[in-house]
Amino acid sequence: MAVRSVRVPTRALIATLLALIATLVLASCGRYYGGHASPPTGTSNRETPVKVVNTVVVVDGSGYGTVAATVVNQSTKPDRIVDVGLDTDETHVPVALFHSVALPVRQKVRLAKTHAIRVNAYHVKAGEVVLLSIGFAHNESLKFHVPVEKNTGRYAHVTIPARH
Repeated sequence: MAVRSVRVPTRALIATLLALIATLVLASCGRYYGGHASPPTGTSNRETPVKVVNTVVVVDGSGYGTVAATVVNQSTKPDRIVDVGLDTDETHVPVALFHSVALPVRQKVRLAKTHAIRVNAYHVKAGEVVLLSIGFAHNESLKFHVPVEKNTGRYAHVTIPARH
């Protein structure tokens, strides 16, 4: 029995491979971010076992705001947020922590949904960057710079806690 070889034109093979590669590359460009086609604008801090990601201060333009972030406790025991501070280049910004925020092990906690943090944002404006500090009961405190955003557009759903 004779074996027949099939001859594939080299140019056609190369063109097909290039088209396939181009398709794969272009398909990976448009990543989907929870209802938005662009990446989150917040900053992240992963220096301790408690990871704080996509962090922003969201302000309402009337002098109040809150901290929006996703917090994941990757330590071996539960923790909680017991202190929050905020500073601009010019002043310390008062922050009310209405109750500690429980951080179960390996579960996401969305800070804005806890309604625990209210920023007295009279000296903070959208577009600025502020220094945020978060204190934990059992882990090392974090300090990092985060952007300030107005609660419109992608942050329109963020509720600013009422005065207690």
